[in-house]
Amino acid sequence: MMREITHTTTLPFSAHTVFDWFKNLDENYIKWHPVAHQNFEWLSQKPIGEGSLFYFVENIKGHQHKITMRITEYREDAKLSFDSVRIQVYSRFLPTWLMSLFISLFKIKLHITHKFESNPSEFVTTISTYQTMGSYMPVCGTLVDWVIESFIFPSQDYQDHVAEEGEYMKQDLESKYR
Repeated sequence: MMREITHTTTLPFSAHTVFDWFKNLDENYIKWHPVAHQNFEWLSQKPIGEGSLFYFVENIKGHQHKITMRITEYREDAKLSFDSVRIQVYSRFLPTWLMSLFISLFKIKLHITHKFESNPSEFVTTISTYQTMGSYMPVCGTLVDWVIESFIFPSQDYQDHVAEEGEYMKQDLESKYR
């Protein structure tokens, strides 16, 4: 059983504007969360689409994540989904070699979906974010997810991070378009 996080952000912009912001994360990633986000780069050529690869670095509550992801679903102005290809975690609590072994041995994965639902009459877009993270292995996966939740990275910390991302995105879009 993988850990799940959901969050909804409503922005006073069209779905096209919000989706375009995501398509340009190479320019917007740091602004998306200036406290935690450290680096972003497209590993595939633009324009992006299904199969495109990207890499990002973020630091949340003393844990630095270096993650390579692949776009698995791309529907213009409607949906973006990503799956992890490689995860590296540097923790203030555990040695890097142990984290790497843990991630590899227990097949830790991250999946993120952003759905964009627009209401043109009100000129708003709601982004519904769904994230799963953990081990998909039967039986021991549940134990692994418990270890992550209890000792490494509690869901509430990540939930707070995703909520903050929504606020920073809103601020950045308002500064550009208002």
